[in-house]
Amino acid sequence: MFEDDTTNPRGEGLPLQLWAKSRRREPTMPMLRAESEQVLAYAKTEAGKRVTGRLVRYNSTMENRKTMDRELHRRAPAVSRADTQMRNFIDEHLGPDGRIICYGGKTRFRMQEFYCRSRPRGPKNRKVPKKFQGNVIRLAWAVEVLCQQLELWECEEGESILGIITSGWRAVDYNRRVGGAPASRHLTGRACDAVFRRVSPVDSRRLTLSPKRVFRCVRRLQRMRSTDLWGVGLYRGWVHLDTDGSEGRPRVWRTRWSEKRKNR
Repeated sequence: MFEDDTTNPRGEGLPLQLWAKSRRREPTMPMLRAESEQVLAYAKTEAGKRVTGRLVRYNSTMENRKTMDRELHRRAPAVSRADTQMRNFIDEHLGPDGRIICYGGKTRFRMQEFYCRSRPRGPKNRKVPKKFQGNVIRLAWAVEVLCQQLELWECEEGESILGIITSGWRAVDYNRRVGGAPASRHLTGRACDAVFRRVSPVDSRRLTLSPKRVFRCVRRLQRMRSTDLWGVGLYRGWVHLDTDGSEGRPRVWRTRWSEKRKNR
């Protein structure tokens, strides 16, 4: 098309490589990593297999291998800016061992504690999907703040709080099997059921903290506008906590068991 491929098509005399580089923004390393993962995921789909199979069937040279890579990049879905920001957020606040990191340091929770617990066939626990891990990290931050307040209000000197997540993120089939709500916050990683225990530094005794005390502590934090746990439910043996809601309208409920005990 042009006599010299290194010249600018517009005729300014700028080399073609520099002109093309000036016309586009250089991608960052997180964007390149997210794009490569997206392309690899697309290559595993049926449409991607058809593309790779058609190119490999007729060509096997290195040059045509590059053509196949370009074709996959062209057909793969684009990586949005929001997806890149979420990936950076997860990489920044999730340690290599699964420990969730807060701005002030490591929390007492791991991502593995929020896995879906039961599965009739296959692995015992199911991992939290990438798209919900950001919600789980924010939930762990809010529960960490609650544990710190419980240490101030409900513990004696030297004691610490151990938070046990009995139910974190749930898969749809597991949520249906345990009788959860169809639009439960557990499905998106915004809710958890937890039990809290007081740990003594002397003899390492673990005394279970009453769910009613935890419930009152959360309600106190809600009135002070000092928590992100705007949904709290009192059950027999555990407390439901979630971050879905608004500051002005917290969601609070109690089970019939707790109301009967209150009327006695």
